[in-house]
Amino acid sequence: PIRKVSLIVEEPVMVMPGGHSIGVILRSQGVVITGFAPVDTIDGRQVWPAKNSGAEIGDIILSIDDQKIKGKEDLSVAVDAAGRTGQWLDILLKKPDGSTLRKAIAPVKHKDGGYRLGLYVKDSLAGVGTLTFYQEETNLYTALGHVIADNDSKRPLTMEEGQIVRSTVTGIQPSKKGSPGEFLGVFVEDQDVIGNIIKNGSCGISGMLSQPLVNPYYSKAIPLGLPSQLVKGPAEVLTTVNGRKIEKFEIEIESIFTSGSASSKGFMIKITDDKLLSSTGGIVQGMSGSPIIQNGRLIGAITHVLVNDPTKGYGAFAQWMAQEAYIVPGVTDADYRAAFKTFQ
Repeated sequence: PIRKVSLIVEEPVMVMPGGHSIGVILRSQGVVITGFAPVDTIDGRQVWPAKNSGAEIGDIILSIDDQKIKGKEDLSVAVDAAGRTGQWLDILLKKPDGSTLRKAIAPVKHKDGGYRLGLYVKDSLAGVGTLTFYQEETNLYTALGHVIADNDSKRPLTMEEGQIVRSTVTGIQPSKKGSPGEFLGVFVEDQDVIGNIIKNGSCGISGMLSQPLVNPYYSKAIPLGLPSQLVKGPAEVLTTVNGRKIEKFEIEIESIFTSGSASSKGFMIKITDDKLLSSTGGIVQGMSGSPIIQNGRLIGAITHVLVNDPTKGYGAFAQWMAQEAYIVPGVTDADYRAAFKTFQ
C-alpha cells in the first residue's frame, strides 16, 4: 500500500426545502449616511455642514454626545436641540471597515426655521425574497443567497436587528432584456413574523425560525448537497409566483465554477420551464433564495439574474449558505449567538 488513511463516515446534513416568499426587514446600527445636501440658510447661502466635516457616504452614525442613535427620529431631536442652544455635536461614526472616529459638526439653521446637518440617512431596509432551507432540529434557516447591501452606498448593511415575515406575492413585473423584473410582494412589519435575522453574510441572511414551515412537495427533510455533487443538466427550483403557493419549475445547470471561497456566484442556471418563463420572463427580483434541487439533494439557490438574458442567472451552493448559517449537527441557539458576536 502507498499509504494508510483513517476515514470518518458521517450522515449527510438533512434540511427542509423552502421556496416561501418572505418579507425581509433589517434595522441598522445607528443611521446610515446615504447622501449629502446643502442647507439653505435665511440669508440665502448654501452650506454643507456634514459634507465639510469629512463624513462619507456609507458611514454609520452610532451616537451623538455619547447618546446612542437608534433611528432617524433620535438624530432629528439631537440636531434640533444642539441648534437651539448653539452647541456643536460630537458624532461617533463607524466606517465600512469597522473602525470608528469622531467628528464635530455644528447644526445650521435652515430658512424654514429648523436646524439641519445636510444629510440623507437611512435606519432600516425592507424587501422581498425567498427562504431557501432550514434545519428542523435547530430551527436555523438561510435565505436569499446573497448579502443585503444599501442601495445608495452599495455597501453591506451593518445591522442591529432584523426579522423575516410571511409575504404574499400580488403581482409580477416580468423581466426583459436589459430590464430585470420583480415580484410585487405585500407584507406587514411586525405581523406574521416567522423568524429573526442574526447574520447578513455574503451568501445570504440567516437566523432562527419561530415556527415550522410547510412545503407542499417535501414533507420530510432531504440531504444537503455538496458542490462536488452538482452536475450539468436538469434540476428543479421551488419558488412562489402567486399568493403564498410554492410551485416547482424546471431549470438547467449550465456551468459550474471552481472557486474555493464562499460566493453568491457558484454556478450558472437557465430557466427552461415554459410556465415560469411566460409569467416572469425568467429570473426576477424577489426570486433570490429560491432553492435548487437536483437528484434529491438541495444543492443551492438562485441569487442573481443576467441583465442581458434574464432566462439565465447565478446560484450559490447550499453548503456555503449552510456554513454561514451554522447549520451543522450539534449547533445550539447559544452557540449560534456566540458565533454571531464573533462575526460582528
